[in-house]
Amino acid sequence: MVGLFAPRYMSVHLANVFTGVLKKNKETGELTNDWRDLDKRIDFIRKIGADPIMCVSYMPQVLDAVPNNERQSAPKDYALWEQLCFQAAKHNLERGTRVPFWEVWNEVNTGWLKPGPDDTGSEEFRKLYFQALGKEDTNTTTIRRFEAYCKLYRATARGIRSGAIARDRSSSSPWARRRSSASCSTRRDAIARPGSIRPASSPAIAARRSAASISNSGASKNS
Repeated sequence: MVGLFAPRYMSVHLANVFTGVLKKNKETGELTNDWRDLDKRIDFIRKIGADPIMCVSYMPQVLDAVPNNERQSAPKDYALWEQLCFQAAKHNLERGTRVPFWEVWNEVNTGWLKPGPDDTGSEEFRKLYFQALGKEDTNTTTIRRFEAYCKLYRATARGIRSGAIARDRSSSSPWARRRSSASCSTRRDAIARPGSIRPASSPAIAARRSAASISNSGASKNS
């Protein structure tokens, strides 16, 4: 009945979907995935005839780089975040609910991303910020957030692209086995085909947009 009233083309934006998907065993310290809530959301969106737009946010508590009850911390380990993104894309592919659109985080320009201790606002990212925006910014917090988002985007894109073309459980995660340059070319071709995963933009474009939006948010919103 719901499908009768659904428009022919429709996408539904999913935010705050990663908060509860990663659990840590208190006794063993082992990290495990819990996809139940995510599966329910995606199944409902598919039921009404829409495509999900997965907003990859917010941070599971076990990955917090800084304490934050609003789940806005950057990851303490970007490799673990990449692993989580890989597993999410692979899980949905294997259960037949491939997610065609992915968005990296939500409203970074409002301060909803808290840099970790390793996001120092280094000279490398100050230069990248200048190249992206065309002007310098002396606010260290702005540069640190920009650095955190660039790292987050890179880790997310790597994980999702690898997971979205995984075909079986023997497929390696992107950090477990680095492929040859020829294999990488094949992966890029696969990503470019219609129906394959489509990140919102390239890392370079994302860096420029991130720099502009973070700059426009104003010093009063920095945290």
